[in-house]
Amino acid sequence: MLPFLEASVPLSTFNGKQMSNLTRYVIVFSFVWSLILPADRYSVSMWGIPVATVELSGIDSTYQNVPARYVTFSSETTALTSAIFKVDNHYTLWVEPENYRILFFNKKTIQPGVENLISTEILNGTVIYTGTQIHIPSETFTIFSLLDFIRFHRFDQPFKCLLEREGQLFPSSLKPESINENIVRYQLEIDINFPQENSPIIEHTDIFTWAVYKDGVSRYIEVNYDSHQIESCVFTSGIVRLTAKLDQ
Repeated sequence: MLPFLEASVPLSTFNGKQMSNLTRYVIVFSFVWSLILPADRYSVSMWGIPVATVELSGIDSTYQNVPARYVTFSSETTALTSAIFKVDNHYTLWVEPENYRILFFNKKTIQPGVENLISTEILNGTVIYTGTQIHIPSETFTIFSLLDFIRFHRFDQPFKCLLEREGQLFPSSLKPESINENIVRYQLEIDINFPQENSPIIEHTDIFTWAVYKDGVSRYIEVNYDSHQIESCVFTSGIVRLTAKLDQ
């Protein structure tokens, strides 16, 4: 663990206004840390044409003076794609290292016509979206924390989990489709039509999140358990096929 990667301000002692200031403090420091962390870099292509790059990183650290894991995910369109539809997305999480319970989540995404800025705070021991009463249940993953989780947890049988997306919950399953020694290919199934108690906290989400949770999409993730890296992700919807491959 890098000793300076630590968030240690006692969240529970702050009122609403101070909590907002603290949230900004965590966001700023999370952004600075993301610039210096080593990350796995992926090239994303559609029909064989490069369209974007993606980076995923995770490191053991501490949050609120307890062990935690710091996870970042970012995606950015290539210069050619940006001339048509520019995307610049950044997602940051702190999670518990064993069960990956979400401690903090921040999202800042920019694309034509849609900008999202979402963050969480802790209120009375519960993680809630700032400015709402919607909480993140302790037993849930986000798609980003799940990607980091499966790099270090191998499954030879289906792994059932609950994915949280901006106030809504989706029962999901990771099914191992093929196993070649220490490389496992999973199919990620998400119950998109699961009845929801809450409306999403934002009306229009970013294109990456929208694509992951789009009905009718097939999602495959290949993990190398020797290197603890995701080798590739393939999302297919109709004739559209997006492939993210780890840069060597």
